Amino acid sequence: MALLHIVDASGRQWQCPLSPQSLCTIGRAPDNTVVLNDPRASRYHAHVKFEGGVYFIVDGRVDGGRSANHVFVGGEQFHEHQFKDGDRVTIGASQLRFEHAEELQPEQDVRYDDKPLGHTQLLVSATDVIRAALANSRTSGPKAATAAAQDQNAELEALRGKAKILAHLYEMSKTLGSVFTLDAIFDKACEVIFDATPADRVVALLKDESAAGDGDDNLKVVAMRVRDEKKAAQGRQQSVG
Repeated sequence: MALLHIVDASGRQWQCPLSPQSLCTIGRAPDNTVVLNDPRASRYHAHVKFEGGVYFIVDGRVDGGRSANHVFVGGEQFHEHQFKDGDRVTIGASQLRFEHAEELQPEQDVRYDDKPLGHTQLLVSATDVIRAALANSRTSGPKAATAAAQDQNAELEALRGKAKILAHLYEMSKTLGSVFTLDAIFDKACEVIFDATPADRVVALLKDESAAGDGDDNLKVVAMRVRDEKKAAQGRQQSVG
């Protein structure tokens, strides 16, 4: 796609797309393709034509008359000049820049199917992570050894916690890739959150769209995990506990 970026003598800026099928005339006259608010520009100062697969800027009218103040490309006067990308044209006190960007090839159509997701797997070895952490530790002397052992224990616990969370996320990704029912997804999400946090209860609520109003009474329990089974039985009998 070819464009002219224009700044006329008044400071106004705009763009004019060029077409191989039509001439682009430039000057002060209002019937030009590019109308310059520039007293130093002629009424029909120049025009842009397309020949042999390239664009040319020509000084003067289409019928052959030349402009009074000429056309300059890169500071050099031309009667006719073959445009190259980035060429800068001076007409009077106005500036024009030619831009010719290659058109991008259309991308191939993207097609989708209804096959389950989950072809990508995340495999994490907690043992390898722990061994690498232990290999980097250095101790010297009894006190340093005791402090290092405490640091290692804390680090091991943190690594085990992270490994557990990664394992839950992997299980969740497998569920999302193979299950398409909301109930099963909510149930698995509750299980993951329940196992990964110290919460006493995890509840998934779904708004009942058929009920009127926006109150909490319109929420229903679709999945739940609790550490106390008595509380679980009570929770299933109410919408919001």
